Amino acid sequence: MKVKQNNNLEELHKNLYDLLVAFDVFCNRHNLKYSLTSGTLIGAIRENGFIPWDDDIDIMMPREDYEKFVKISLDELNNNEKSHYKIEEHRLDDNYTLFFAEFIDVSKKYNIDLYDANHPRKYYGIRLDVFPFDYINPSKIFKFFYNFYIRTITSCYSYKSYNKESLIRSIKILFSNMFSKKCLEKSYNRLVSKGLRRKEEGKKYDICCFTFFRKNSLKLFYFDSDLFDKMTLHKFENGEFPIIAKYDTFLTKIFGDYMTPPKEKMQKPKHIEEKK
Repeated sequence: MKVKQNNNLEELHKNLYDLLVAFDVFCNRHNLKYSLTSGTLIGAIRENGFIPWDDDIDIMMPREDYEKFVKISLDELNNNEKSHYKIEEHRLDDNYTLFFAEFIDVSKKYNIDLYDANHPRKYYGIRLDVFPFDYINPSKIFKFFYNFYIRTITSCYSYKSYNKESLIRSIKILFSNMFSKKCLEKSYNRLVSKGLRRKEEGKKYDICCFTFFRKNSLKLFYFDSDLFDKMTLHKFENGEFPIIAKYDTFLTKIFGDYMTPPKEKMQKPKHIEEKK
């Protein structure tokens, strides 16, 4: 289901860029490490800015920085009536059923998030996604198990917010109802805590994001433990923003030949339709 907009992509890009600048200022003020990721990172490398048809911004953070980001944002943004920046996160909003956060400018009333059509949100507006990256046992046996286990947890949790718009979706919702929301959150938190302990104890680990999957696949993406060790600034539109130095390895593993644009029929916004 696409959400029709009264604003074209050019205006949306301008507002998203302003939001990215505000997010960058916030992170620099609190010494939080982050990197552009996914389509936003591809845009930085290939276009020095937005992919022309992209309609969102993706950010990634190491788990420790992500937790600080959520805590500080709650104190300085959500609890501050004068701030027009807010965050959504599953621990802050019972209706929010995603295991990553969104940094939102509530003064810009764009309903661009695909999930907004499925359930009410506490905050609406221009938003960027902030994905936490966690630590995991590098054993191939563990990874094989986690591919299924983590996908089940994250998918069932997100299905809690869906409307029954199709038979397939109804089946997914029915399956998710086999697990309580509290049970899914507990399982997810256990994975996060276990990974943090593994790193603190000096054990070997790989890095992954529990919410990044191949389409129609259980496969997670695993990266070396030094993924965030080296950062650099890269041009994006009118500014420079942090990216991981190993961006080529990262993007190739997820997207393959990311420097070649997809076929024209695939060059569409993910969340909006431009008003013709």
